[in-house]
Amino acid sequence: MKRLALFSLLLTSPLLADEASDILSQSGVKGGIVVHVGCGDGTVTQKLRANDSYQVQGLTKEADKVPAIRDSLYKAGISGAVAVSEWNGKHLPYIENYVNLLVVEDAAAVAKEE
Repeated sequence: MKRLALFSLLLTSPLLADEASDILSQSGVKGGIVVHVGCGDGTVTQKLRANDSYQVQGLTKEADKVPAIRDSLYKAGISGAVAVSEWNGKHLPYIENYVNLLVVEDAAAVAKEE
C-alpha cells in the first residue's frame, strides 16, 4: 500500500509556481497521483508534474475558470497528464489510498475526514 503524503498549506497568498518543486522534494513522493485542491489558474498545478512519473489533478470551486485552465494545459502539451475539474468543495472525488500527494491551498476548504 502506498503512503499518502498530505500537505495542508495555510497561506495568506497563493502558492508560487517555484514552490511546487520544494513541495515534491519535501514530500518524498517520486511519482503517482498528485491532487492540487484550490488550483487557482493552474500554473502551480502544472509545475507539480515534475516528470512523466506524475499524474496531476487540479480541483477548483470556480467552474468559470475550468475552460481557460484546460486550454492552457492543452497549449502546454500536457492535458491528460495534468487535468483540472470543478470541485463541489465537500468531498474529494477519490477512493481511499488512491492519491499519493494532496496539496491543499486552504486547509479549511477540505473536511478533516477527507
